[in-house]
Amino acid sequence: MKIEIEIPDDELKEMLTKVISERLYNDYSCDRNLYKRTIAECVRGVIYKDKEAIVDRIVVQASRECRTKAIKKLLEESK
Repeated sequence: MKIEIEIPDDELKEMLTKVISERLYNDYSCDRNLYKRTIAECVRGVIYKDKEAIVDRIVVQASRECRTKAIKKLLEESK
């Protein structure tokens, strides 16, 4: 018997973040600052590793948003 479950990446990331944050909150200890620092360093590492891809994606999304708003504004002004 084989069961396959598909979970979207965004949903999986959200669930993992929620579980980790709840565990950190519930298991408060002196090591909490170490956890926070370690997590921050890991996140920083991921961001800087993929910095170019992240910046490119943000620029594409921002330009698409600006283009959409500009078109709407031009259409409204032309009426």
